[in-house]
Amino acid sequence: MILTNIDQVLFSLLGTLVVILTAVINFIPSIIAFKKNHPDKVMILIINALIPVAGFIIALILVFVRKEDRK
Repeated sequence: MILTNIDQVLFSLLGTLVVILTAVINFIPSIIAFKKNHPDKVMILIINALIPVAGFIIALILVFVRKEDRK
């Protein structure tokens, strides 16, 4: 099957949309941390950026744990 130029453009746009959507979903914990003004918001952002899949889960847990609860 030979792809036409239009098909290639549509596949490129779809791929770009998927990448952007995945990045937004991955950074949800960081977005929540900054909106809540979480004391560890920078650490959550760094974890989220450096460890994509596991970092999402770790950062999501950190967002909802208060600093007093961890002492």
